[in-house]
Amino acid sequence: MNLFFPNRVYHQKELLSVAHQLLDQPQEWLKEFAQVIIDWHDDLDFMTAQTSGSTGTPKTIKLSKEAMKQSALKTGKYFDLPKGTHVLAALPYSFIAGKMMVVRSLVLNWNFNIVPIQSNPLAYVEDDVHFVAMTPHQLSTVIRESRWKLEQVKKILLGGAPVGQELMEKIQTIQAEVYLGYGMTETITHIAVKRLNGVKPVQHFSALDGVHFSQSSEGTLHIKADHLEKEIQTRDIVDLISDKQFQWLGRADNVINSGGIKIHPEQVEQKISKVLNQPFFITSRNNELYGQEVILVIEGESTDITPLTEQLLTILSKLELPKDIIFVSQFVYTDTGKVKRKETFEKTLKH
Repeated sequence: MNLFFPNRVYHQKELLSVAHQLLDQPQEWLKEFAQVIIDWHDDLDFMTAQTSGSTGTPKTIKLSKEAMKQSALKTGKYFDLPKGTHVLAALPYSFIAGKMMVVRSLVLNWNFNIVPIQSNPLAYVEDDVHFVAMTPHQLSTVIRESRWKLEQVKKILLGGAPVGQELMEKIQTIQAEVYLGYGMTETITHIAVKRLNGVKPVQHFSALDGVHFSQSSEGTLHIKADHLEKEIQTRDIVDLISDKQFQWLGRADNVINSGGIKIHPEQVEQKISKVLNQPFFITSRNNELYGQEVILVIEGESTDITPLTEQLLTILSKLELPKDIIFVSQFVYTDTGKVKRKETFEKTLKH
């Protein structure tokens, strides 16, 4: 791995020495980056990573370095990213997505461009980038602030949050290949990917080599991967197409049972994203007649909801229509920018 700082290049043999020097820098993101390199080169056979905490209490888990290496090799093969590929770091190094960009660069001998972790990761970039992993929010910011820089990018991997309808439409106009990954800390980032643009964008995720899927009686996804020590039972409800492909429907923990009909909030949110551009999510509350009823929670100050209600009537079914619309001044977020639905909704109950 060659490390590309603005106006400076460090070669493979200098990395460990440079990493130790970076620990003295005031910027926390630089220290976290340096720690990944140091940890990778120590004598332990594992590294630690923290789960996001979007669906529960964050926890620190151990990940085998051999498993991380195999995951890196799978990514390189899937996206055809050989030695010398220029990649950009855009995600925090304290979490698995950021750690793995460093590990992939070390394992696959990529050229690693390092810039401050921010909403617009291309702000400081002048040269071509073959591959970058970022969040949908970051891509939206790039499109808004410096769209022309996307002409320098070949492949973009999105993750960490769903892609809303407005962004999806903009992605169709981007020349770079744009993908959405499916994975988690326990799977060492993505183990399945789907193409979002191009001639044939797809609705389903396809497994990387050595990864196979099955389904529990509840309809949740079960993962078996040859680079993982254990099989993983998720809480993600899917439409299983084959042992290599699935369509993601939503989280089992979020399912709303209204009058015996199961409603997936994530599917409703995808529809609402066509008409609502500010942060929001769908949740539920108890209803004596139907068991649960759909609630729309919006981040921001309360405003006239009549225009929004009229729009929702045209895009949602009767069961999907929110029975109430609640405004919250500020959502509760994880460190990786995911909304904590339960904690946010509980804030509304206190007011």
